[in-house]
Amino acid sequence: MLNSQNGMPFAQVSELVSRGLANIQQYPSVEMRAFGETKRIQRVFSHAKKPGEATMTVEINMYGSVTDSDVIGEELSSAKLFLQDPTVAYRY
Repeated sequence: MLNSQNGMPFAQVSELVSRGLANIQQYPSVEMRAFGETKRIQRVFSHAKKPGEATMTVEINMYGSVTDSDVIGEELSSAKLFLQDPTVAYRY
């Protein structure tokens, strides 16, 4: 599930992504943040007649320890998910 900034769930990721990210959650150093354009999200939700029609692309950024990066990359690759350079930067 994807949660809004106030912690309320508003979307779910695909089964493929969900399975791929499930193994990553065992690493305590890893934090994931999803980003989507607010206007696009509002537009998709307003035009969807059923929940299954409200599909959109989000970017999921991963943050964590450099020491875990190789094993995280391997876990994602085995799930056919691949790290890309982020287009949205989040600063702590």
